[in-house]
Amino acid sequence: MPAVALEVIAEKMQITQLVGGATSPWLVNDEQRITWRALETNQRNFITKSRRRGISTALDLRRAMWTLLCDNAGHRVRSGVVMHKEDKLVERFVQMSSFLEQMNLRATCLDTSITFPNGSEIFGLTAGGKGASRSEGAQDMTYEEYSFYLMGAVGEISPSVSLETQETICTTIDIGAPNGARARDMWRAQNGYEKIFFPFEMAIEYRTDPARITDEQWAWAQKQGFTMRESAAFWLAEVVPNKCEGDIMRAFREYPPTPDHMFMASAARWVNTTSRVLEPVDVHTVMGVSGTDWKVLIYQRPDDCTPEPFIGVDTAEGKGQDRSVVAVVDRTSRRLCAVFVSDRAMGDDVAKVAHYLWAHYSKVRPDGELWRPKVIIEDNTTGGITIQPAYRLGFPFETFNTDEVSRYNGLLEAKRAVELGYLEGPKELAEECDELHRDEVTGKWKGRKDILMAYGFCATRIAEQPPKVRPEYVRHTEKRVDGARIIRNLQRQQQRRWY
Repeated sequence: MPAVALEVIAEKMQITQLVGGATSPWLVNDEQRITWRALETNQRNFITKSRRRGISTALDLRRAMWTLLCDNAGHRVRSGVVMHKEDKLVERFVQMSSFLEQMNLRATCLDTSITFPNGSEIFGLTAGGKGASRSEGAQDMTYEEYSFYLMGAVGEISPSVSLETQETICTTIDIGAPNGARARDMWRAQNGYEKIFFPFEMAIEYRTDPARITDEQWAWAQKQGFTMRESAAFWLAEVVPNKCEGDIMRAFREYPPTPDHMFMASAARWVNTTSRVLEPVDVHTVMGVSGTDWKVLIYQRPDDCTPEPFIGVDTAEGKGQDRSVVAVVDRTSRRLCAVFVSDRAMGDDVAKVAHYLWAHYSKVRPDGELWRPKVIIEDNTTGGITIQPAYRLGFPFETFNTDEVSRYNGLLEAKRAVELGYLEGPKELAEECDELHRDEVTGKWKGRKDILMAYGFCATRIAEQPPKVRPEYVRHTEKRVDGARIIRNLQRQQQRRWY
């Protein structure tokens, strides 16, 4: 359905306005125009935005018109819309029925279905409810409020989707919601969905007098990604106190200034930003004890690293919950050189990966001596299942027990590294940045933190043992300053004067 045609039709419609709630002619906004163009161009779209931007209304019009045109052309098609609650689903059908009535078009409109004269249908499904799985195919499917679906609901619905179906996800992302983590993963994944984010500042209605906030508040807002003081003023003076009951983290999620703000998990979030996901420069395979191939992501090759990097090992049980991590950290830049992450690897395989990376990041000095990485393995509880096979493999390592203080110090180093922009790497690291927080009542850590911990093991020791500049790494050039020679010359000059 051409975007231009949809805008012409929209301007003839009466809708309930965002500001004031009056029923009056539809004034199309930029977000709606972009949405229609995206659906005209792409087979799959993933749309995220602030609350109340009219995207659902735009999708309703497009769905009703597309189904109507196909039906008039003699094509019997089915178009589906999925919501997390029945009452929300009914709202969508009330809106679509209104559009058809305003155009005096024939259709049978029920609470969650619309049937057209030639048999085409718009049907509604509640994610996780009875009847979510339907055998008939759908040629157009929209998943609204995707974050709030029950786990497994999309798996029940997907058989209803025909090949080459137009699919649209439209949601506010909340990783605390039942399907929130899946929504986040879908957003970040390299998949067939075109990602479309509408920032808070794009909304003209969400602006107010810039004088409503102080210069200090504006400076803080700029650090959060705001570029327009009028928008920041509305966000701080209206959204936070009146829409989100003073909960800044909720305001970030539901009215996000930048994409990273969509993943704010809690007011007690530990890392205040999300690490950038990098593509590895290489991927190495290490064969485990049982023959399983484990993938190691390389971000900096040995020749690009400072000699004697640190390797941190955090061990899990390999039962699909916590993750085992082997992280290689550069001594000087403190960047992640390589990482292995798995929630299935057993301790002997984790030891094999650590041994491989220890050998891979060893270097030969100009005098023939080897520079070896320093390996740190946590010895708390499950750490023992890695330590024993590591002894058998014969590479040197240091063991230690973490307590609350050392855990805090390690996570503090990792937090700083992410926020300063030099701790970046796999998507699992970004997930940990989103999830890790402290319980506001007990103060206990909540959420995954395995890569952050392994990095912290290394970073705390780098802070205690800063890298030394070796003579082989001092660059000598013809323009170097020879201090001793200068002093000798000055002494001779002074001696001549004394005589």
